[in-house]
Amino acid sequence: MVITAFAASGLLIAITCAVMAMVMLALARNPLNLIWGIFCLAVLFWGAGAYFIGISSNGFEAVLWWRIAYIGVIFIPVLFLHFVLSFLRIRSPIHIGFFYVATLGFLGANLFTHSFIAETQLMFGELHYMVPTTLYNIFLGWFVFAVLFAHALIWNQISMAQGSRRQQILFFFLGSFIGFLGGGFSFLPVYDVAIYPYPNIAVALFPIIMGYAIIRHKLFDIRVVLAESLTII
Repeated sequence: MVITAFAASGLLIAITCAVMAMVMLALARNPLNLIWGIFCLAVLFWGAGAYFIGISSNGFEAVLWWRIAYIGVIFIPVLFLHFVLSFLRIRSPIHIGFFYVATLGFLGANLFTHSFIAETQLMFGELHYMVPTTLYNIFLGWFVFAVLFAHALIWNQISMAQGSRRQQILFFFLGSFIGFLGGGFSFLPVYDVAIYPYPNIAVALFPIIMGYAIIRHKLFDIRVVLAESLTII
């Protein structure tokens, strides 16, 4: 079994997100922590799936793991937007409800049909990369819109916030921007862009930066999070 760079990055993402998810869910004293914990679980699905995609020996096996990985990927934009709205204290139940309905539609198509992911092609001589379908193209547009909209909301709040609150939002923006920018390179080979998705490893930095923000700047208002995390571990 050959461990590709793509598989290695997926494994690192899975490990860091597993740790963050355990901390957030174990210390979920308010909805904000719970949403972030579930978001980390979604990214964990992507990381674990990427690992098995990276070591798949044939296209049939890779398709299965792409579908499993996208169980998490499909939930990433809606959970991220939901968290941003909650973190920034913006009430928008109609918008987030619409996004969850769309998420369930994409999830159903991914799990029960071939309209979302149907086949793969060999890229870089080692990766069985998925081939986009029409529905997948629609999903990607929806993904990009949700993520950009969420980051626009964060950026707008940075300019208005003051003191420690501004530091909280700035750290969050930095972590999410690095994570999504690096993860975005994973989409390029889907469209025959021959750039190996090495930056995918930046997704693993996301929970690390957020962990620092939680401990150093009390991002989620979790008291003595480090001591309690060690107790849980």
